[in-house]
Amino acid sequence: MESNFINKAVKDLLDKVCSDLPGYRWDSLCSYSNGRGLTLIELNLFRKDGQEMAGRIAYQLETGEVLRYHYPAFSGDAPTEILDFLLDVMNLESQIHATKTYLDKGA
Repeated sequence: MESNFINKAVKDLLDKVCSDLPGYRWDSLCSYSNGRGLTLIELNLFRKDGQEMAGRIAYQLETGEVLRYHYPAFSGDAPTEILDFLLDVMNLESQIHATKTYLDKGA
């Protein structure tokens, strides 16, 4: 995969999560780059207007391979490609948000 596509697709998916779920935000940083085709990006997703860390994902920009993650809400094996991983995150966070909203209404 071309790295420009991964960046745009990753940004679009994270923006979609944040636009669909009130109080969510994300940030990213370049954790490492050797200047020769190895760039590691760290993504952080937050809930509750940044007060609660939802998860952290590290992936290689050039390949889209997820190298490490800390996402407590995940159970079992997580996808190894960043786009698949973020689609699962989107579904998971939507379920978490819906459950919390339902419980907050006193169901």
